[in-house]
Amino acid sequence: MSIESLAADERRERVRALLSGERAVSREARNMARLKRANVLLGAALHAADRLGAGEPATDLEQMLLRVLRSAVSDEEIKGWGQVYREAVTARDGRLAGIPEVLTGRPVSQGYSLADWAQDLRPAGEEWLAQSNTALIDSQALAGGGEFDSPEFIEGMREWGFAVSASDPVGWATGRQQEPERDDERAASEWVQVEFENFHVHREVGDGWPNSRDEIRWLSGGSSATATARPFMSREWGGEEARRGKTPQFPPFYSQREVFNGPAGTGLALNIDCWEWDTGDGNNHSIEEALRDFNRDVMLSTAWSVIMELSGVGILAFLSDITFLALNFLGWIAKNDLSCRRAFFLDRYDLALLARGDGRLNWHFNGDGHHELRVKITTSMPFPTGTLEYLVHNGLSWGTPVSLSWTSMSAPALASYAGTLHALFVRPSDQRVLWTRLVSGTWTEPTPLLERKSLLAPALAVFDGKLHAVHAGLDGRLYHSRYDGTSWSGGTAMPHGKTHKAGPGLGANARQMVLAHVEASELSYDRLGTVAGWQNPYEFPFGWKTKNPVSLTASDKQVYKAIRTLNNRVAMTTEMSNSPSGFPWARTDAPTREVTCGPTVVRWQALWILMRAKNGILVAARRNGDSWPWKEFTVGPGNIKPVDEVAAAIHLGGMYVMYRR
Repeated sequence: MSIESLAADERRERVRALLSGERAVSREARNMARLKRANVLLGAALHAADRLGAGEPATDLEQMLLRVLRSAVSDEEIKGWGQVYREAVTARDGRLAGIPEVLTGRPVSQGYSLADWAQDLRPAGEEWLAQSNTALIDSQALAGGGEFDSPEFIEGMREWGFAVSASDPVGWATGRQQEPERDDERAASEWVQVEFENFHVHREVGDGWPNSRDEIRWLSGGSSATATARPFMSREWGGEEARRGKTPQFPPFYSQREVFNGPAGTGLALNIDCWEWDTGDGNNHSIEEALRDFNRDVMLSTAWSVIMELSGVGILAFLSDITFLALNFLGWIAKNDLSCRRAFFLDRYDLALLARGDGRLNWHFNGDGHHELRVKITTSMPFPTGTLEYLVHNGLSWGTPVSLSWTSMSAPALASYAGTLHALFVRPSDQRVLWTRLVSGTWTEPTPLLERKSLLAPALAVFDGKLHAVHAGLDGRLYHSRYDGTSWSGGTAMPHGKTHKAGPGLGANARQMVLAHVEASELSYDRLGTVAGWQNPYEFPFGWKTKNPVSLTASDKQVYKAIRTLNNRVAMTTEMSNSPSGFPWARTDAPTREVTCGPTVVRWQALWILMRAKNGILVAARRNGDSWPWKEFTVGPGNIKPVDEVAAAIHLGGMYVMYRR
């Protein structure tokens, strides 16, 4: 459908009704009523319109907002909107539902600038973050192959009609891998490409209406710090091909599926719309121009001057304010049905995570209808890596951390076997699982483990006189290998394999091995291994969920398991070795601190847990028995910040701890 304008008086009445609360039945009005500090940009646009009518000079932000409004309506009409706004503010003693008092309490003589907006982003972001349609991207879940959108988030966007997802480049992402400075020439050569492949119709916009039919179009705009995408408008899908259960394909030509292709810079901002195009093609050029102006003048021209200075919550406020303004603005001027809009900020770290493997992911647009967009991301940026480092506790104190010359794209695995310390990690360049040993104080040159590849951390344990390794292959199945002191063998896929959200965990005593793996449901499953082979997996009791690897350690009498729960706490269980296979597990006390990745549990003189704290620093806790309290210790110099989970093994009377840094 075209962006055929409503009559000027009808547009004015829409603005009046929204500000007066008369349209409280509308989704926008209901949602506005929830906001007290957020939605700053809509207030700034109306304040700018008021100041335009009063003849006041526009600030830098007001100039941008007025340019967007002028792309669709005249100055006289904008002044009329400002008058409606001033009347509503006056009638309600400076308080309007959904417009912050930093705007409604501001006299018309006082402008609102970009600097003012930047100052108000933090409180606005805290309010936006509490809403059901916004989310900071969970890089840990992405690294484990998790879904981009959670079920709760998908449902939240239906309530609002839009959603915002943002990386957290600074601030809240404690322990996040920080990349070294890159020279301008290299950064300019690192590109990212985003393509639309298909979309699946879960629910039609016209569901419930007799003889109704949808006509679906996708529109998008975007920019990195150095390149702007051309405004994208897809073809129209209508009739039977847009029915529930259908999965229409985007045409194979790049002009009809590619929404961004250019230098990645510090990251990528995208906004994507799913429209129900009711009245045919019409004048598509006008809506395309309006969206181009909006993207260029507000979302993009201001973003890169400030966005990398913000924490994730500030970026979330930035995008949420812009998106909610766009939703209301389009609602005032168009007869179109915008089913759902999404805004994204993806930094270099998350772009590399998303492009891993085949780079395909699903973004849900659950608004008036529910459409699931299949996206492919390709980038030349290297996958985030960390340098391997280790240190040793000799029973009395920690030694000095030792840096190795290798980088890894996964957390390492450690085990002591036949008097030698063994380590596994994943090489970034080709995703091969590499094996190295500590021989006479020197680590051997890493070699591929049976040419196997993985995107997740492997696991090691000693059982039945052999060193056992388990890793998740690129196909999501688990693979088991054995080392007899001379060579590796096996490497075959385990039966009943499923897609995994995190790397496997492995523990063993004289009786059996226990393998824990986290599936896409975030539930942990165990399987037991004996000299006769592996048993079928079974769901771990208690229904605990996690997005991180499960850690196990075992003695002759007990097996301990530790996980990071979804509320960022450590949970622990123990199983007596003489209990029936896999049951009963019993809960046991765990340290109470908040953690930011999976814990590592190890039995050595006592029970130890290694944890990455909220500030990203590695700490340890120890207790001498199940009834004893936990006591915390610093690890090494007290400033170690691992990228993710650490590995630990007892070797020649000491505890070795290895991690990525």
